[in-house]
Amino acid sequence: MRIIKKRGILSLALALALVFSFVPSFNAKAEGGIAVLADGTISDDGTHDVFQSDCICSFSSDVTYSSIIVDSGAKTVKFSNISAPGNYDLLYGGDGWTVIFDGTCKVGFTLEDGTCTINLTAGSTLSCYNVFSDMGGSAITIASGVTMTPEDADFGGSGSGNVTFSREAEATTEATTEATTEAITETTTETTTVTYTIVEGANQNVTSEAGKDLVIKASGDLDKFTDLKIDGTVVDKTNYETAQGSTIATIKASFVNTLAAGSHTVTFVYTDGEVSTAFTLTKSAEASTPSNDEATTTTTTTTTEQSPKTGDDMMVFVILLMASAIGMSIITRVGLNKKIK
Repeated sequence: MRIIKKRGILSLALALALVFSFVPSFNAKAEGGIAVLADGTISDDGTHDVFQSDCICSFSSDVTYSSIIVDSGAKTVKFSNISAPGNYDLLYGGDGWTVIFDGTCKVGFTLEDGTCTINLTAGSTLSCYNVFSDMGGSAITIASGVTMTPEDADFGGSGSGNVTFSREAEATTEATTEATTEAITETTTETTTVTYTIVEGANQNVTSEAGKDLVIKASGDLDKFTDLKIDGTVVDKTNYETAQGSTIATIKASFVNTLAAGSHTVTFVYTDGEVSTAFTLTKSAEASTPSNDEATTTTTTTTTEQSPKTGDDMMVFVILLMASAIGMSIITRVGLNKKIK
């Protein structure tokens, strides 16, 4: 029996020791859940509450959150997407701090000490099932730009339930910024001019009798090429061909030969700039002289007009021959008469 009693007492002592070993943990959990400290750190050991000098605020461990950011210098604490599944209050005990809510938030808000300002980031909402201040309603200030429903909510006394705070998203500002950016981009695009160069074929001398096409290469991208001009006039696309690399223009000889002799200017026109070069067209002298047939005809006609006709030549010859014969006859007769005498 003594052994049984000793074992019973020992078991009871061990049980009591085990129970008391858990008491600090129970007490810690009972004192609070997550606490936000003034030095910017977060504590969840249950040993801080709003009445401690190093604690700004605390709330039940049942609260879920994605982020808490504390700036002790600026005296701000921001909660992102925080919510309390039950009637748990966010207990605030700082003085002169700003509590910022970002995203969609839902809590009960109780100011235990000091003063504070409630603020929201653009596009955020805060739904409170109760807002209360032990220091009176004037201890809680609503930041500029934040709307509250109902507008006449009073946070002193027993507090005010079902209060919604909201702040509009900055859609207008974003739209204005986008429109301004597009306008600046369009203006920049319109006023930007690219400098191009003639890569090959600058200042050529072209002879019409050679019958060769005029080939010129410019540095611009063929995708940006729009027109080819000669002496400021757009050339019909049937009179030239283009190819990649960067822009190779081949102007047909049949078109070049229609131009007047002398210097001409060729201009490559692009969507964002242009470049020009000159060429000199020389036409052969033979192009302005009569053909061989025309020259022969003229020569023959001239010769015919200056030479006597063939019939006239024969008559002259006959007359001269008869005159010679008569002369010889007279001379012979005179000679014979002298001998007879």
